[in-house]
Amino acid sequence: MTSGRAMLAACLLVSGGWAGAQATVERGRAAYQSGAAACARCHGRHGEGRREGAVAAPALQRFAGQKADLDSLRLAVNDGLSAGRALHRLMPRYRFDAGALADLSAYLDVLGSEADADPGIGSDTLMIGVRLDASVVPAVQAGFARINAVGGIYGRRLVLQRDPGAAVFAILGWGRDLPPDTPSIAPGAGTGAAAFGLLPGSEAQARFMLDQALAAAPSGATLALSAAADTEPDTVRVLQARAVARGITLVPLAGSHARGNGAVAVLSLGDGAHLAGVAHKVAAVPIYALAMQAGSTVFVLAPDAARRLRLAAPAALSYPGAARPVQERLALGAVAILVEALKRSGRRLDRETFVHAIEQLRAFGVDGLPDMRFGPNRHVGAAGMLMVKVDPARRSYLPYTDVSEENGN
Repeated sequence: MTSGRAMLAACLLVSGGWAGAQATVERGRAAYQSGAAACARCHGRHGEGRREGAVAAPALQRFAGQKADLDSLRLAVNDGLSAGRALHRLMPRYRFDAGALADLSAYLDVLGSEADADPGIGSDTLMIGVRLDASVVPAVQAGFARINAVGGIYGRRLVLQRDPGAAVFAILGWGRDLPPDTPSIAPGAGTGAAAFGLLPGSEAQARFMLDQALAAAPSGATLALSAAADTEPDTVRVLQARAVARGITLVPLAGSHARGNGAVAVLSLGDGAHLAGVAHKVAAVPIYALAMQAGSTVFVLAPDAARRLRLAAPAALSYPGAARPVQERLALGAVAILVEALKRSGRRLDRETFVHAIEQLRAFGVDGLPDMRFGPNRHVGAAGMLMVKVDPARRSYLPYTDVSEENGN
């Protein structure tokens, strides 16, 4: 057992059991990093100390393993006193109770040690979760194997973890149930400060699709919407409000014929099977859908329905020279971004450094996709979108509009 882990074990045993004491340390970590105290803003994420202008916040790692005296900690945190002397005037004053002080003390005891590492980081392994379509997981595993064959990243092997409850450093894919500080890299944009997407997310694509339908509809017209059961309610509400603001009525698709609703077009939100059901119901009017959701179903629809399709798609979907299926390209693109950010983060790895490394990627080349460009306020690598038609004979997409960047307003 390493000294850091031995230190943590001792702390946990003294506190009355591994699980209970681990929770104490985690509460203290939360308070230190971003919670009630947010000490990390000045003293550094791992207590390494920081300087801002003429003010230097001292390193706190010297307290690791010292079992901070709670009375001394209370005087420092609540009263700004240390050994009878006043701390710097910029040091905040708090009102921590005994329980919160005990939590903070337990965390300070492991601050900066190996036990203070973010979840999923081991001495020779790095656990990466995966929430991608099962069809692309073998390609991701093969990519990890190639990296591990040459020594991994700074001596750490990448370990793919499919258990959603496991402690992982970052996720390939995303979900709304992820803790907000878990970095994620997904084909489509997610939500949260640590979420990155190679392409616009489904809600952004749906907004773009609606805007294209609105632009083609006469003022005061009616559009019909058919949303699959798993469509996010927020997406439907956003589309309804957007249509109302443009003077267009958006109604649920009902009956067996869109003209029965008086609709001049139908919007489909759902997978290929859902789109096929909409196409069976609807005659004569255009059908708008999301290419990424509908998948290859668009190439096997009846010729009349295929001719009426208008598909909103990320510009990358029609990127030239791509031999692999688009979902595999996106999965491997996420792996490439993960690996590059890990390399730039260095051996002393943490999530904050990792997220910052992705935000510094500019015109990052990804095989079979447009260059990815990220920034602190740009977490979508290739934001361009366009409308496409389908060519069933060639099983390919044909541009229907020029590339546009949907602005999210």
